[in-house]
Amino acid sequence: MRDGEAAQRTAARSLGRYQIIRRIGRGGMGDVWLCDDPRLHRQVAIKTLPAQSQQDREFAQRFEREAQASAALGHPHILPIYDYGEQPTTNGQIITYIVMPYISGGSLTERIVAYQSQHMLMPPQEAIAYLLQAAEATDYAHAQGIVHRDIKPGNMLLRDERWLLLTDFGIAQILSNAENVTQTGAGIGTPEYMAPEQAEGKAEAASDLYSLAVLAYYLLAGHLPFNAETSYATTIQHMTMPPPPPRQFNPALPPAFEAALLRGLAKHPAERPASARVFVASLQQACAGTPFEAFMASAAHAPVSAGQPNTFSTITQPTIPELNKQPETDQNTPAHQPGNSPFSRRQLIMGGSAALLVAGGLGTWAVVAKFHQTTTQKAQTSSPAPTPNPNGPDLILQGHLKPASSLAWSPKKNVLASIADQDDLLLWDITRQQSGSPDPIARRKARKGSAMLLSWSPDGSMLALANTGEEPISQDNASIDFYTSDVSKFTPGFTSYAAGEGTSTVSGMCWANKTTLVTVTRSPLNSNDSNHFRLWAMDITQPNQPIKAIPIAGSLGDGFTLNTPPQQLATSPDGAFIAISLYNTIAIGKVSLAANTVQWQQTSTLQFEKNAFAQSTGVFWEPDGRNVGTFYQSNVSSIYLWNWQNNQSTPIKEFDTDAKLITMAWSPAPQHPLFATASMDGKVQIWNPNKGTTPVGTLNGGDISNKKVTSLAWSSDGQWLAAGYDDNDTSILVWNIQRRGF
Repeated sequence: MRDGEAAQRTAARSLGRYQIIRRIGRGGMGDVWLCDDPRLHRQVAIKTLPAQSQQDREFAQRFEREAQASAALGHPHILPIYDYGEQPTTNGQIITYIVMPYISGGSLTERIVAYQSQHMLMPPQEAIAYLLQAAEATDYAHAQGIVHRDIKPGNMLLRDERWLLLTDFGIAQILSNAENVTQTGAGIGTPEYMAPEQAEGKAEAASDLYSLAVLAYYLLAGHLPFNAETSYATTIQHMTMPPPPPRQFNPALPPAFEAALLRGLAKHPAERPASARVFVASLQQACAGTPFEAFMASAAHAPVSAGQPNTFSTITQPTIPELNKQPETDQNTPAHQPGNSPFSRRQLIMGGSAALLVAGGLGTWAVVAKFHQTTTQKAQTSSPAPTPNPNGPDLILQGHLKPASSLAWSPKKNVLASIADQDDLLLWDITRQQSGSPDPIARRKARKGSAMLLSWSPDGSMLALANTGEEPISQDNASIDFYTSDVSKFTPGFTSYAAGEGTSTVSGMCWANKTTLVTVTRSPLNSNDSNHFRLWAMDITQPNQPIKAIPIAGSLGDGFTLNTPPQQLATSPDGAFIAISLYNTIAIGKVSLAANTVQWQQTSTLQFEKNAFAQSTGVFWEPDGRNVGTFYQSNVSSIYLWNWQNNQSTPIKEFDTDAKLITMAWSPAPQHPLFATASMDGKVQIWNPNKGTTPVGTLNGGDISNKKVTSLAWSSDGQWLAAGYDDNDTSILVWNIQRRGF
């Protein structure tokens, strides 16, 4: 599985002719991507299956056969297939994919969780309506000779609150191992919904009816009939144990309804109703005229989560106290931000093996190693509901395919810009994200690059993006693109990128005033001073005026390291001074432009002498402009505060930390003297220079707290702190700092 995931992550930004926008769902056996179809000018959802060897022709033939059969299905309650294809990867594997419409209404999983978040079951009239639509789609597919094999709420999308679309026909069959199916009878599906005969590799139309009966049981009783500690144990229960009477969980159910439901769960296919439609009709008739409604779940009958896994993976089933968490969608539905809606990306805990096989008549069970190597543990229940984490993120933004290399807040409003290497440029309106919108307000297909940096102009009218180009390290000139504040177009006068003569990769970028952008760049590799660095600036009011960079290494210190982060350059709050961080020197001065050349007037030099092996890896200004902050790396990190006007080599304050810091950000708001640091283990700490030399708080990122932080940025009003993480979803976490009272 890990190999397959790695192959998918190394795929290009396109699948065939489709341009990937972002990932909108993921599970144990594939991802779902929101994509743009440039030919038909529409958005589509593409499901990518696990990577396979290019030499596996059996899989390729099975994929094409099942994809063609599924694409031929035409029913109002079946999600159509637009297209399918395959794409090779650089490591000799191949990714197969299926193209479908993009449905933004969510899945039945999320609809169920919405009720459960209120401690309620779905009203029976609504549940029966969904079951009828699913039954009609299932019976139609059976008439075409197709068995679904994975009926569950996660595979039922909602075009709106009334219209259901059954999806993922053929996926289970595509991923079945043909040899195992023939010789040993491998059963592929989701254990909680899998019919006994399907577990033995003998799936038939009645198997789908059984799965639909499990769903009906779950909707109306609030419990799955079987849900053991492991996939293996759950499947054994389906094969050997009678289901518990659903009325023991929901006493309001009529006895006739219970009897009809249990007929759908008969162990032998011949004992079940003749069709899915007949089965649901019997439920509907049993409910007719019965005055029972959705009820408030008591502690004794608390329903488990309706979140279901992607195909072939099991999940933990959280109890009611965990329903404030929000599920990651396992289909082509947009994510919802935590804390603002009953739905989320982060409730489903994927894992375990749902692919079990029975070896002939021996009764010997084994996990299909091709898919998963582990089983999932059942979630622990708790009572009462857990107290919300006071330092957890307020928002989780997810839209990049790679970790954000740079974050930058607009100086005029709470809009966050984010960029990831070889990825799109995104804008996030935090006010809109708070209201529950999962998507950025703008997405720009920027020129691709590496180690890309962002910087807003002081008036917020434009956004600079540095290091565009496929491999900036090898460019002869530094490359910077300028966009309008909504990133819809290039800044007037900049029809192409700006380049500095005698420069290469940009290592730091800031604004000396409203019209002068200052950068520190590497020297070109073919120059005589390739180990040195240069100061370059440009007047954006004269975009066509060439400016020569000046060398700064030697005269200002020992130079930069090759892995210098982007905080090597910072502007004072009033824009009058520039601070440049070098190995063991902070140089402070003024930048001007004259005769097409950068002019540098140094006013102060802060020399760090305590440890000759320490290295400055960032520089920041205090909001009032009196002091400069920096942190140094050796075996551990040291944070220092300097009064730059004294021009002394001794810092005025030292902060205690045993962590190895990655980056640092100072709140721009004068009324909030705070700065934040991020360490290699993903820890984000808040410091107040007026309250001692230890952190005043630690922010918690939940499940991704221990992942590496790749970028850190503080909003101009000091209210919001954003951090990019290198987790599986390449998340950007955002905290409201003001409400925490640090």
